[in-house]
Amino acid sequence: MQQITSSDLIALEATAGRIEGIFSARPDLARLWRGQAALLEAARTVAMEDIHIHEGDLILRLVENEATSAENARGVSAARDALRVLRAPGDLVSDPARVIRRVIRASVQMHEGGGAPEMTDEDCASIARAMQAGAAPFLSALRAAVRFRQLTEGWSPSVDRLVFLAAEHSLRGMEARPWGPRVPDDPFGLGMLSGMTARWTYLPATALTQGGFRSWSPMQASGVHSLIDGLRAEQSRTLGAIPILERWVNEATAYAAAKHGKSRLRDLVTLATYCPVLTVAMIRDGLGLKQRAAFNLVDEAEAAGILRRITARKTYRVWAVPSLADRVRTRPLRPSTPARVREVAQEEASVDHLAALHDPDATAAREEALLSDLDAALARMDDVLKTHDL
Repeated sequence: MQQITSSDLIALEATAGRIEGIFSARPDLARLWRGQAALLEAARTVAMEDIHIHEGDLILRLVENEATSAENARGVSAARDALRVLRAPGDLVSDPARVIRRVIRASVQMHEGGGAPEMTDEDCASIARAMQAGAAPFLSALRAAVRFRQLTEGWSPSVDRLVFLAAEHSLRGMEARPWGPRVPDDPFGLGMLSGMTARWTYLPATALTQGGFRSWSPMQASGVHSLIDGLRAEQSRTLGAIPILERWVNEATAYAAAKHGKSRLRDLVTLATYCPVLTVAMIRDGLGLKQRAAFNLVDEAEAAGILRRITARKTYRVWAVPSLADRVRTRPLRPSTPARVREVAQEEASVDHLAALHDPDATAAREEALLSDLDAALARMDDVLKTHDL
């Protein structure tokens, strides 16, 4: 069994704190990163249930309301529901019942049937209490996800992951102290692809599907270890992406500032930090322009490299910021055999583990053992911090 060490948790939480510090100082970078990361996480959480979609499919559905196949339509519909939660998870501390029932509605189901579990107010409150018992955001989010999974007997892994995200968001929202003046969450009123109020930094589905496919197993030590490894790899990618996003903002803003006084290019740059995917209609409505002026403005932005077109058709054009456009236009191969990964995981699971899913006492004991291991690792982390006066 892989041991979860204090150094794993120290590295994970320290890097998360560094990322959150950068985002507190630069809300524009936070919006830009989360807007793109949410699209990827929504697509990946659906793909983990063996429904293959790409974030490009989701983008086109959101702006064009069109899908190319029955599976694609089902997948993007599920991803759209997940995106709603990712965009604005809600406060699990002050209103746990509303948050939990909302994430349940966003579940991804592989097969028809098997209705959603009934969650009482006390059930929802117990998830919030489990979250608050954690001493650090990762452990708190994991506790919330494990508690939900215990209550629902593993009904929906996709909802487990959304509970994890909602818990982290709620905790970071409590701790957040943005530097500088408060800015509106959605000043342009563009809906789903803008108005990001989330504070999360951990992306479980993305972490488990980058460079391979690992199963979501929050109640097994090996599963938690895989999650931590994946999250740390994602943190490295995020730290690498931040300078690229910052350079785009700085260069685009400087280019726009050099234009004549009546140019709306600077407003378009600001709009793109709120909504990294744009159409002419969105630019027109967001900036209050005439149709022709919106066309001219986006053509100017494309010529300057501020936006890039991600659709080939001339009849319906969609643009994105360069970092997102590059990823969407270079569609990766689908992760191989997520269904087979699940089969292997099931084959490796013991009979006792499968029986325990329907045995509340055994489930509670397994949950307690896992969380005790995490608490022990956290205690070791505290000792290290005290030793170094941190």
